[in-house]
Amino acid sequence: LISAYIADELKVGPVTVIPGVRLDYSTAIDKGTASPNLRVKLQAHPRLLLKAAGGLYAQLPEPDERLAPVGANGLSFERAVHATGGAEVKLTDALELQAQGYYKYLHRMVRRVDDGGEPYENEAKGRAYGGEVLLRHRWTKRFFGWVSYSFAKAERNDGPETPYRLFDMDQTHNVVALGSWEFAKGWRLGVRFQYTTGEPYTDIYASAYQGDSGTYQPIYDAKRKNTKRRPAFHRLDLRLDRKWVFRDWILHAYVDVQNVYY
Repeated sequence: LISAYIADELKVGPVTVIPGVRLDYSTAIDKGTASPNLRVKLQAHPRLLLKAAGGLYAQLPEPDERLAPVGANGLSFERAVHATGGAEVKLTDALELQAQGYYKYLHRMVRRVDDGGEPYENEAKGRAYGGEVLLRHRWTKRFFGWVSYSFAKAERNDGPETPYRLFDMDQTHNVVALGSWEFAKGWRLGVRFQYTTGEPYTDIYASAYQGDSGTYQPIYDAKRKNTKRRPAFHRLDLRLDRKWVFRDWILHAYVDVQNVYY
């Protein structure tokens, strides 16, 4: 893959505009593509920054999709259109709030084909949308921390005239909170908590016996793909740090316990 990226920054008063374009050429598929993008920032107030961005993006198919003997000839770049917008607000000198939303339209995505011809083609589509809110406390003499919540939805279809379904890695809700507190000179306690929605999966509705191996081959319900979800994941991590400062050197020691309640 041969790539080049060109960008410029134009500033007029409180507005900053950053246009750019990325050029890619792949010798593996013998095709090239151009991906323009634009970012805009507006310093509406000393404590308020507004920002937006959009652009076209490209990605090569996976090696097993485009390389012989298992891949297909004639595949092109997968394409996407991205749009984002958000704001950053300084509530105090130490406290900052960020919020942003996004939308992505994906097209020319690679899908599997079982009609006896090429095994893959650029006929699938997808979309992803969501947003995130982040509240961050900058490091002061004794404390640093932040908490974030993100909502995300990722869907795709498997070709023309097929319905949209959840993407294999879709995780709708994600919460992360962490903090670090220096409760005594040289002593620091850190805490991190995460909650994430479980990933979707396709249920098994039947099986086929394989006489050669004496095993059963699962048959998945193709009409209800990714309609089930695994349980949500959550964990709590703790860390205790101790720092000793000597005249010419510093010694750090810590105890780190991951997934405290297992």
